[in-house]
Amino acid sequence: MFDRRLGPATRRLGYFHALRGDPAYVEELLTAEVPAWEARAVRILGSVLPRILRFGLKIDEAGVARSTTAIEAVFATVNERTSASPTVARRSRETPLPRPTSRSRRSPRQW
Repeated sequence: MFDRRLGPATRRLGYFHALRGDPAYVEELLTAEVPAWEARAVRILGSVLPRILRFGLKIDEAGVARSTTAIEAVFATVNERTSASPTVARRSRETPLPRPTSRSRRSPRQW
């Protein structure tokens, strides 16, 4: 559900808003924390890349409407599942999840 529906819908919505902005911002966004070859490709493609993204990801008003619907459907499903489970709902309202003990072998990044 999250990988197949929420991921693509969120990316489309994010790109829709980002591509409407300043081209320098789009370049900065697409070259941040990527391999050097990818950053070079973004710079070489320049103003053509937003058009390629719009076409390839179907980033238009209809696509954004579909993505918004998909995002709302995923959140509704999550809401139904968590509200139907008294354990999840009660735990989230009453007590925080237990933290690993100092003898835990997991690093802090894993929790």
